[in-house]
Amino acid sequence: MQRGFTLIELLVVIAIIAILAAILFPVFARARERARQTSCLSNLRQIGTALLMYAQDYDEMLPRSEGYRDPSELLPPDGRTYWFVRIYPYIMNTQIFSCPSEGFNGIQSGGESITHDDWPNGVNYSYNLRCGGISIGEINRPSALLMVMDGNNNYFRLRRYDEDTTNWMGDQRRHNEGFNSVMADGSANWFNRYWRSGDLGPEDGDYPVGHPAQ
Repeated sequence: MQRGFTLIELLVVIAIIAILAAILFPVFARARERARQTSCLSNLRQIGTALLMYAQDYDEMLPRSEGYRDPSELLPPDGRTYWFVRIYPYIMNTQIFSCPSEGFNGIQSGGESITHDDWPNGVNYSYNLRCGGISIGEINRPSALLMVMDGNNNYFRLRRYDEDTTNWMGDQRRHNEGFNSVMADGSANWFNRYWRSGDLGPEDGDYPVGHPAQ
């Protein structure tokens, strides 16, 4: 006579499957996020290349960009505009400006957000306010200068060691409790360091990162 499973045996099997699922699901989630992190890093690498190409075409000057401005004014009549608009001709793909881990599909500047037909995927990266209009030759440590990082706002700012201003940072916890960025030498990296927005920081020793003259 063929013997079937008892109720206790079935419960044991179900319990084992539940335990394995509890162990494996976070692993799968981290693996998916790792893939998105890699895709985002590729986006930033292309953005960095476009910024450096722009600089080569404009006497080695990185593009200027607006700070506080109504984000609906992508092409204001006075000729000023955003950094991502300036480098778009070198990329020709708005998807590159969209991080796969970020669901925000708008454009934000100074806390004001809109959606825009010309940028249906939004802009999920922030430009270093100190990079606007500087010459590549002015940057003493290109590999230590954050040029563009994860963040939905038009720009970010790191306080220099001798200033009274505060930090205004992007999204520093987007990818596995860290952020992606592209440096002024074109290299794209993941960081797990943290600068608190509104702080008078940064921490001692961090000041060379984020300012071209240090």
